[in-house]
Amino acid sequence: MSVKLSTGFEWKKWNTFILRFGLGDILINRGILDDSEYYFRNFAVKICAGFGADLSVIRKGLIFNYAATTDKIWAGINQKIDLVYKF
Repeated sequence: MSVKLSTGFEWKKWNTFILRFGLGDILINRGILDDSEYYFRNFAVKICAGFGADLSVIRKGLIFNYAATTDKIWAGINQKIDLVYKF
């Protein structure tokens, strides 16, 4: 049995801008206890960073999000852009 954990935080110092950072796909399994040397040698997580911008001046409830994440072997970057409309 195993679990994948993703966690992060966001910093909202400004009213309309949010910075986000996190780690993704942290594998939690028995390998930590049984074979910790192998587990930590092959330990791979995603590193995530992004931002959000409140676009309420254009349309109330509209938020723009951008995120960039490494893949698990850190060979490339995945990017995501989306718009969220809350009503």
